[in-house]
Parts: sequence; C-alpha cells; structure tokens
Amino acid sequence: MQRLYAVDIFPRMVDRLHISWVINFEMEMPPPKPQNRGNVVFFEQADEEFAPEAATVPPRVMVNPDTDTVFVSLPAPAGNGLGGTKFWAIKDNQTSSKPEILFKKNYALSSMATYEQGSNGISSVTRKEGLWKGFGPVWGTAEGRTSATEKVTPSVWAVDATKEMVLEISPNSGAISKSMNISSLLKSRAKVTSDLMVTRSNEKDEDHLVFAVTLVNGPSPAFHSLLRSRGMNKSENKNYVIQLKGETLEWVVPTAKDLPGIGQIAGIKTHDRVNDEVVDDMYVVFAGDSESSVVFSIH
Repeated sequence: MQRLYAVDIFPRMVDRLHISWVINFEMEMPPPKPQNRGNVVFFEQADEEFAPEAATVPPRVMVNPDTDTVFVSLPAPAGNGLGGTKFWAIKDNQTSSKPEILFKKNYALSSMATYEQGSNGISSVTRKEGLWKGFGPVWGTAEGRTSATEKVTPSVWAVDATKEMVLEISPNSGAISKSMNISSLLKSRAKVTSDLMVTRSNEKDEDHLVFAVTLVNGPSPAFHSLLRSRGMNKSENKNYVIQLKGETLEWVVPTAKDLPGIGQIAGIKTHDRVNDEVVDDMYVVFAGDSESSVVFSIH
C-alpha cells in the first residue's frame, strides 16, 4: 500500500497532530483492462522490459512551500502490474480536505530539486476541519501576495533513473522542457552520484545546478581539453563537483581523495573576512565509499 499523508501540527498541549488528507496512490491508478481469451479472463500486466529501473529508483518526496505543492517520485508497488514508476504533483489547497492532483507522469527519477523563493511562514488559514498553519510564505499585504504569485514558479530539476540525464520539468504541467546529457557536457561518460542542489545569487537570477559526478571510465582527452579551456590544471580524478547554469558548465572541482560525492550538497552563507575581504559563500560536500569518507567545502 502506497499512501501520502498531510499532517497539520497545532501549537497546543493535546491533540497536536491532525491528518488533513490522504492520497492512496494505488487507488489513483487506472484498473487493469480485462482481456477475454475463450472462457478465461486475463488482465494486462506491465511489461518489466520497458521499465527495468522501477525496482532501483527510490521513492522521493519534495515540498515547495512557496506554492504549497508536493512532488512525489514513486516506484510501482512490488508485483503491481498497474504501471511503472510515476512522478506526481499534488497541490494542497489549504482550505480543503481534498488535495488537487496537478499531473501524473511516467517518469523514473532518482533525485529532484527546486529553488525555494520564499521562506516558511506562520500565516493561519481555516481548513474545513479547523485552524491550520500554512507552510507557505507570510504575505504582509494583498499587494505583496499579488506581486509574489505573479512570479514565474521555479522549474523542478531531476536526474533520471540512469543518472546520466538532468531534466528540467514544468511544475505546473509536468512537461519536460529541457534534457541535458551529462556525458556530452563533460566530454566523457559520466553519472550523477549526489542529489541535486539548486541555487541563485538572487531571486531574479537563473537556476544554478550543483551536483557531484563520476567519470565512469576515467577522464578522457576531451575532458582534459575541457578543463584547460576553463583555466584548470589537468586532473586524473574520476570524481568531481560541478556547477551548471542552464547548459553552460561554470566550474569543475575534483572531490577530496577522489571519493564520489553522495547525498545532499549544502550551501552555507559566510560572513568571514580574510585581509578585509569577504569570503565567498561555500558548498559543503560529503564524499565516501565503503572504505573511507570525508567532508570538504568549496568556496
């Protein structure tokens, strides 16, 4: 059974948790079509050949508090022939006990991320069952809410099940607007090893994607040429952290001890000064394998 629960949390001593709504994903799937073959009725089953990644893609949940939208990447239940891995977008209407399913796509995604424009708020609205604390931004004035909602909702960025493609997905329709082959960008066969991070210098900036990759067969001569074109020294590392702006490769940094970067890369704003100069913000990366691990930072 695959279900998603939305739970309201009330600032009181008792009865603090309240289930606002539940989605049973299996009930949202279309029923199998019967096929009559003589006196026996058969039901269509999903062809595993067309979705071999379904068993390897982990379930993922991501919340965009700016739009009150929940994104879910969900593999098919074991032995379920109703379909493969699905990518869902679910809108929490806040005042209703029934959420709105914006779209459902047959995408197999290994990770996803989006840029969060606002911050968590404490605005109160009334749901049918009672007071509810919204997880969206605080709106100071009606004009402020209007101007904020007119902003373009940031895209959802995702890595496919092969970990070789980065996809830009519309948060409203689920349509794929851009797909980038990481091997083509790096001129060497590569796979994404970490989760995605989306960052901007300000809200009007484009999305910058930061993530770790591994060069499956090691660096190629074309990859070395790519490093030279960006003023970098030749590196024999197989593992790197990279930043993309659109389809432009902005920088490439070898990981510490040539260990694969894994998990979520974190951004930390710094206020330090060195020789009266402000130190740049930094990324913190965890890298490791079965034998060793390390945490390092990139300025």
